[in-house]
Amino acid sequence: MLRITMSVSGEGATKYFDAALATSKYYGSERGQWGGKGAELLGFQGDVSRKDFIALASNKRPGTDETLTVRMKTTRKQNEAVLNEKTNTWKQEEGDVSNRRAGYDFCFSVPKSVSLYLVETGGRAVEQIIHESFKETMLDIENRMETRVRGKGEDGQVRNEERTTGNLIYASFVHTETRPIDGIPDPHYHIHGFTFNATFDPEEERWKAGEFGNIKRDAPFYEAAFHARLAEKLLENGFAIRRTDRDFEFASVSRELIEKFSKRTRLIEQLARERYTVLEAEARDLVKKTGMDFADAFAQVKGKLGAESREAKSVALLDPEEQLANWRAQMTPEERVSLKVESVKGSASQNLLEGPIAKNLALEHLFERASVARELHAAGMLLRRGIGRVSVDEARVFASTDDCFVRPGSNLVTTPEVLAEEAALLAAVKAGQGGYAELGCGGQWKFLSPFVAGNEEQTNAVLHVLKSRDLVTSIRGPAGSGKTTMMQEAVRAVAALAGKDVFVVAPSSSGVEILKQQGFATLDTFQKLMDNASLQDAARGKIVWIDEAGFLSTRQMRWA
Repeated sequence: MLRITMSVSGEGATKYFDAALATSKYYGSERGQWGGKGAELLGFQGDVSRKDFIALASNKRPGTDETLTVRMKTTRKQNEAVLNEKTNTWKQEEGDVSNRRAGYDFCFSVPKSVSLYLVETGGRAVEQIIHESFKETMLDIENRMETRVRGKGEDGQVRNEERTTGNLIYASFVHTETRPIDGIPDPHYHIHGFTFNATFDPEEERWKAGEFGNIKRDAPFYEAAFHARLAEKLLENGFAIRRTDRDFEFASVSRELIEKFSKRTRLIEQLARERYTVLEAEARDLVKKTGMDFADAFAQVKGKLGAESREAKSVALLDPEEQLANWRAQMTPEERVSLKVESVKGSASQNLLEGPIAKNLALEHLFERASVARELHAAGMLLRRGIGRVSVDEARVFASTDDCFVRPGSNLVTTPEVLAEEAALLAAVKAGQGGYAELGCGGQWKFLSPFVAGNEEQTNAVLHVLKSRDLVTSIRGPAGSGKTTMMQEAVRAVAALAGKDVFVVAPSSSGVEILKQQGFATLDTFQKLMDNASLQDAARGKIVWIDEAGFLSTRQMRWA
């Protein structure tokens, strides 16, 4: 997967370098390597020194006291990842940020079976393939690197836009294990690409802060591109793979062996289950902001649980040789055989999909919950479905030129079928405007909730529902604005004044659980309502209330 972590200050980045980036226990002799056209412009190549890393993180031109980029400070409200100096973990903090952001850590992880193969064989050829895939994907990111353009142009018009610079500075670091659990880590080969907040603007001929917004939005594509390249190169070198939902594994390696060495993943999954309702809300908010697929957004917000739960690397109990012996001791003889070169290369690849089938599945998933997608999200979805059979270049061409798409805006795609469904839905909604009696049947309602009664916006929202004469009535509000409390009041009012029960549904099972905790009855997921005839009978003649309806697909809304 790809995890993107922000560093707020030069001091924080320095601590991150010392605590997390500079050391790799398994390959302790290896040092970080400079990468990017921006690094070349500054004369950096080869090993990364702590002195140069700290200079760049502090926005200094290495070897001098000269500031690299013009802007040193920003002051605005933002929610950032901050390094806790005492616990050496990352946490989310919201507040006024007055220090310049040092950079972003792009962390690419290989599939677990590949990490296990490297443990068993020390396969340097595969390690080289990983590095090639990483560098090619970082070049993708670099080619889309942007900076802000502000001020007046030559024509006197105020400019407020982004300009592609096509260069960045990054330092790459290889790590080969997870954070320990009870002092024992698992194999986990991953590469950190710490990318500094500086890019050279050739038009203005100066170094400026980078604009990373679009790169972060398109993180699912870069993750998929890395795994697609890795899979393609492995296949070319005779390895057999098995397609999974997000990437792949070696075909000879069992799911049981992969699970055995996924202890930290299980810990994070357990934490995610415990906090699912909060994480889901954050993921849905990220979907609205970036257009990501929900699964990608959820994976991103879930990633912060790793920082909250990790043990310091210093608590590891074993030296490298003992650790290697420990890993091998956890495997059965059959599992070790499955990791041998002859097994990994002698198996048959599994579940690989040819281009046309992969495209159909990608389109189906891409527009399952959204009418419009970012172009690179479409390419990334195809790479996942067609891993091992569809190249990165083919996926980009598909997303940028394929006739199956309609392009409603810059870097956005949809399909004629989706637009037709959306038009039919809008026509049905418009035809139902003003055609019914008021939901509240003209009655007067005495508010039961002091919060709603004392809040003008909450009161108006309930009255909006009660006075509606439309087939479809919608209410929108930001997170934390009290929509659930308002909903409780409105459902009670509609049921009492209309004399009809209100049948409540939600897009997801976790949403259903939240509403149940709030005292709502007769509710289930919307998809179950679509699939279950008995639920449809139960809902017939009632008023249907859909919580978080914005996360239903157009097809689902039309069915309603």
